Amino acid sequence: MARSDVRSSYMKLDKQTVAIVGCVGALVALGVGLERRTAAATEAHGERVVRPTPLAAPSAVGCGAGEAKASAPFARGTLTGALSIGKVMRGSTSEVHAAFDLTTGQAVLSDRPPLILALVIAHSGSMSGETIEAAKRAALGIVERLEDRDRVSLIQYDDNAEVSVPAIAVDQAGKTRLRAAIKAITIRGGTNLHAGMMLGHDEVRRTFAQGQISRVILLSDGQASDGITDPVQIAAAARTAADHGVRITAVGLGLDYNEDLMEAIAEAGRGSYYYVKDSSQLDQVMVGELKGVQATVATGVELRLANPCGAELVTVHGYESRREGDVTVIPMAELYGNDTRKLLVGLKLHVDKLGKLGALTGELRFHDPKTNEAKSVAIALAVTVTDDQEAASASVDKDVMAQVMSVEAAQTMRQAAAAYDRGDVGEATRLIDGTTAKLDADTTRYKMAPVAAAPALDSLREMKTAATSYAPTSEMGKNVLKASKAKARSMSK
Repeated sequence: MARSDVRSSYMKLDKQTVAIVGCVGALVALGVGLERRTAAATEAHGERVVRPTPLAAPSAVGCGAGEAKASAPFARGTLTGALSIGKVMRGSTSEVHAAFDLTTGQAVLSDRPPLILALVIAHSGSMSGETIEAAKRAALGIVERLEDRDRVSLIQYDDNAEVSVPAIAVDQAGKTRLRAAIKAITIRGGTNLHAGMMLGHDEVRRTFAQGQISRVILLSDGQASDGITDPVQIAAAARTAADHGVRITAVGLGLDYNEDLMEAIAEAGRGSYYYVKDSSQLDQVMVGELKGVQATVATGVELRLANPCGAELVTVHGYESRREGDVTVIPMAELYGNDTRKLLVGLKLHVDKLGKLGALTGELRFHDPKTNEAKSVAIALAVTVTDDQEAASASVDKDVMAQVMSVEAAQTMRQAAAAYDRGDVGEATRLIDGTTAKLDADTTRYKMAPVAAAPALDSLREMKTAATSYAPTSEMGKNVLKASKAKARSMSK
């Protein structure tokens, strides 16, 4: 492939990553347990932590209840769950995957709740020129699209952080004040990202009320160089903010910001993550985020998984999770209109009796964004234990296996990105080639249509082409690194 063709191919991948690419941390190899980042929220003294209203537990599910695939409607969407195989052999210890899909329909924007928004913009020296001008244009565009009932604050940060405009109503007077403050942003020193993020959180919390949607949009083009710089502490602060009802979206601009940190903020903050290579794309990205937030159909979203019949939940792919007794809780970002979320988990089943065996129950909990009413819906998944090997082989769910392939490819892309970042292009290529060969073999083994495996395989091949075309230290090499990680994130969700 000619070098110009390689650039075109990978720039196409980069444009795809401008869409939501929403966690953090490497996905684990299939069949290996993912270390769950358990981080229970700490409730600040005297502050109300927004949590779902306690609900009655779903009806007790017997060990013979459920099917290999189940679905249930909720509000403006559908919760669907499916197992990677419907029948397992008696006497085996079976590794099974469960895939959950959350899909919502069209939202009515005229019926949306008020939005409480903090725009947090870096104005360090590296933002000079077109970058800061693009950030200003994007911020102005958001202000113009909001209504009187919304409230917006403006925070700018360099080596310190300051509230340029406290949270104010976006009426005509408010817009005038915000426009002037945005246009007045000038370039200064370093990057105290933590301080800027927390000032944004404080401004949202100060005026946040029931029945409103909150968001902090954090924009940075550099490393966290001042104040608190430890990624673990910064992510923990974002997690605590989310537990208090303030979601944080992270926008990484250019080629020099810390993409792992920005992803961690978005994952812990239950917001979105965007990689914006070209500042000219920034307005499009931020307007897209605003439209999504305005179309929110469910807040306080979490999926609660229980395995009442002895199945072992080994792996949660692509999301943070925590344990509450025997239940695994996976917090998620708010659901928008026409939204889709995917979650893949790994299970171990110990089967010794014929018949149906419950594998997993999934309960989706969420709040109505206008009334704050807590709601829930639950489904049960089960396998059939058999002595018929042919029947077991024929019960593979090809749609779930395509999702398994996507997660495995994403894991490899993250591993290859780490090798590439070290300058070891050979190791990156070896990893990609190995997983590509395995997924090709799996496509044949499970008799899958090539189109089903194409998203995973094409992503691997595109990364290999790009990684072998550009030196890791070059400008395009930095793009390869960030675009690959962003694509891997989107493939896991």
